[in-house]
Amino acid sequence: MADEDRQWLQSRITVLREAWADLPTVLARGLIHGDSHSNNVIRTKDGVVLADWDHVSLGPREWDVIQPFYMARRFGRHSDADLLQFTSAYGWDARHWPGFETLIQVREITGLSPYVRKAPTQSWARAEVAHRLETLRTRKVTARWNSPRRS
Repeated sequence: MADEDRQWLQSRITVLREAWADLPTVLARGLIHGDSHSNNVIRTKDGVVLADWDHVSLGPREWDVIQPFYMARRFGRHSDADLLQFTSAYGWDARHWPGFETLIQVREITGLSPYVRKAPTQSWARAEVAHRLETLRTRKVTARWNSPRRS
């Protein structure tokens, strides 16, 4: 990673940590999945099961609610109709909450980690880190990102 990118990223993390500390929550703190999105749902004959509990913790429940919006923004995984159905079923639309952009931006920064770890040895990861940093630095909120490759 270029020094300029590293410095920007460290500064951005500091800003977002401060914003996280001052986050105005609506939902009560509680058990959160930490990585709740459609790729972590398993459909069974009895219904759906939420899988991949590696990031479970206690925290602001808004974190789990924000995931479909992040996935829609950066990966195009959910349509407007999907998001409307989600907010209707959940009974709350995070897009109207003052902390919405903060959590999306925190999620975007945490989304760099699988690429940063693989970047020293894998060119596709270096390219994705560069792409994501460029879109974050220039505030291209509609730019699409690539999912991590399985290895």
